[in-house]
This record gives sequence, C-alpha cells and structure tokens, in this order.
Amino acid sequence: MRMLRATLITMLLILPTLVTTAQATPNDGRYKTGSEGFKKQLQSDICATIHGNLLGHEADADKNAGTPAAAKSAKAADKDWQEGEAHGCSWAQ
Repeated sequence: MRMLRATLITMLLILPTLVTTAQATPNDGRYKTGSEGFKKQLQSDICATIHGNLLGHEADADKNAGTPAAAKSAKAADKDWQEGEAHGCSWAQ
C-alpha cells in the first residue's frame, strides 16, 4: 500500500511538468516585431554607428600623424570608444 501511494504521489508531481513541456511551441520569430526585438535592433544600429565613427576618427588620426589634427582625431576616437563601452557594444569590451 505504501509503495502504491508513493508511486501515485510521484506520478501526480511529474504529470504537470510533462503536460507543460508538451504544450511548448517552437520559436517562430514573433519577438522580432515586439519591443524586445526592436530594442535589440536599435542597440545593434547604435553600436554600428559608433564603430563606424571610431574607424573614421582612427583613420583621420593615422593620416594626419604628427599634426594637431591627429591629436583632435585621436581624442574623438577615444570618446567613441568610451561611448561604445557605455552602450555595451561587444567590440568595446
């Protein structure tokens, strides 16, 4: 009798988990049009823009090496790097 009771209790505890797992649906990409997808895309766009600015400022600094313009471009590149870190961009980690 004890064995039967333990088995029934165990089955009753496992059954809701099996039913919930069976009802799960695969990801069909609907999140992309929701707020989560929008935030992810916006973050990606911001990071791409900052990275483009960084590359441009670094190229200007290299092209104008040894001049006051190079120092100005280098400062702008440093600012872009800090901005990328602040936004959590992967390339600035």
